[in-house]
Amino acid sequence: MQPQAPTQPQAPAQPVQPQAPAQPAQPVAQQAPAQPVMQQPVAPQQPVAPQQQIPTRPAMQQPAPAAQQPSGSVPGKGKAIASLVLGIVGIVFWFFGYSSIVSIVAGIVGIILASSAKKDGYDEGMRVAGFVLSILSLVVGAIVLISCIACAGAIAGGANTVNSTLNSLSSLS
Repeated sequence: MQPQAPTQPQAPAQPVQPQAPAQPAQPVAQQAPAQPVMQQPVAPQQPVAPQQQIPTRPAMQQPAPAAQQPSGSVPGKGKAIASLVLGIVGIVFWFFGYSSIVSIVAGIVGIILASSAKKDGYDEGMRVAGFVLSILSLVVGAIVLISCIACAGAIAGGANTVNSTLNSLSSLS
């Protein structure tokens, strides 16, 4: 028996491309045997965000309503802050005896400013707190001032009584 010569691998058969039945038959050109094609790896593409359209403002648009104004330009807010500060200052001056006169004045001015802020349309918590603290400052400041005057009068009257008692005792000897 003769040894058989090794057979060479045959080129793969060309794939037959099906033709659509609706198209007329076209002559098929002979193609060279298909060679394997090396493809470059494709880098993954990052998703592109859709472009957003920037809304344009018409030239004759009216200004924003008052509710959207910055907090610094709200009518009456400054008066409400002043009322709150005067109420706090008035309460601090309760504790210094005769300086409770400052509490009374700060309370009166604070009440006026809180009322004015309400007339301007500012009716939030800061105005209410200033109003309440100013009333407390006025009332308690008046009570402290009256108490100080009464104490001073009692001390002065008591001193006269003690002085007269000592004078009468010294005259007995």
